[in-house]
Amino acid sequence: MGTSTVVTVISARNEENYIADTLDSLISQSIRPKLIVVVDDGSVDKTAKIVSRYKKNCVELIIRKDRIGGPSMLGTPMMAIPFNIAFKFIENSKVDYDYMMISGADCIYQKDYIKKITERFNEDQKIVVASGFQFGESLNPDHARGAGRIIKHNFWAFYGAKYPFPSFLWESGIIFKAQMLGLKVRGYNDVYFNSQRTSGTNIDMIRYGRMLRAIGYPLLIVFGRSIRIIKRTGIKSAIKLLAGYCLKPMQTFETDKEMKEYISKNYLAQKIKYYLF
Repeated sequence: MGTSTVVTVISARNEENYIADTLDSLISQSIRPKLIVVVDDGSVDKTAKIVSRYKKNCVELIIRKDRIGGPSMLGTPMMAIPFNIAFKFIENSKVDYDYMMISGADCIYQKDYIKKITERFNEDQKIVVASGFQFGESLNPDHARGAGRIIKHNFWAFYGAKYPFPSFLWESGIIFKAQMLGLKVRGYNDVYFNSQRTSGTNIDMIRYGRMLRAIGYPLLIVFGRSIRIIKRTGIKSAIKLLAGYCLKPMQTFETDKEMKEYISKNYLAQKIKYYLF
C-alpha cells in the first residue's frame, strides 16, 4: 500500500506566537501534508505575515476580512465558518487526498504523528475518525480530539466535506454520526502532540454550559467534564460550566435535532460502559 496523502486545515486568529511552530511541526512530519490551508480569521497581529512565508512549503493562506464576533468565538457555531472556507477551497482546488486533518494553530506534533494515525486506519477499516492525545491531558479511547483529528476521506465526503452550520455540534457532530452508524472513532495514547496553551482557557464557560444543555448532554457527563476542568483551569471555570448548564438552554438548531436525540439516549450509557468494562 502506498503512502497516504493528507491535507491539513487550520483556523488561526492572533496566533503570531504559535503558528510558526505549528507549521514547522507539520512540514517536518515523516508523512508531510500534501497541502496545509490556513484561514486567518481576522487577525490584528502578524499571523498572516508569518504564514505567508511558508507558501513554498505547500501552505495556502486565506485571509478572512469579514469576521464578526468578539475576541474569542470558541465553543460557538461561528467557529465553523473559517474551517468551512478552507474546506471549500480544497474542494474547488480538486486536490486528491486520503485523509483530512484538523489542526489547532498552537500544536506541535510528534514527528511520526500523521504516519502512526494513518496506519491505524489501515489496520481496522471501521475506523473513520482518529487522533492522538494532547500531552498532559487524559485520553478517551472512543473519542478523537478536535486538534490533531484525522478523518478518512470517504467518510468525510459522506458527511458532506464541511462542518454543519449553524450548529452547536459543528466540531463533534462527525464523531456522533460515526458512532450512530456503527463505525469507530479512536484516540491513541501512544501518539501525541503538545499544545502551547492550556485547553479551555479562551472559552466562556457559562456559554459552554448552556450549549451542552442545548444539545442534550446528560448532567452526569457535564459534571465529569467539570471535574476535568478543575484540573486544567481551576474550580471557578468548573462552577461556571455547571451554572451555565443549569440556565435556560441556548437556542437550538434544526441541524442538531437528530444528534441531540442520539446523545440524550446513548452518551451516558457509552461512558458507563467504558468505565466499567
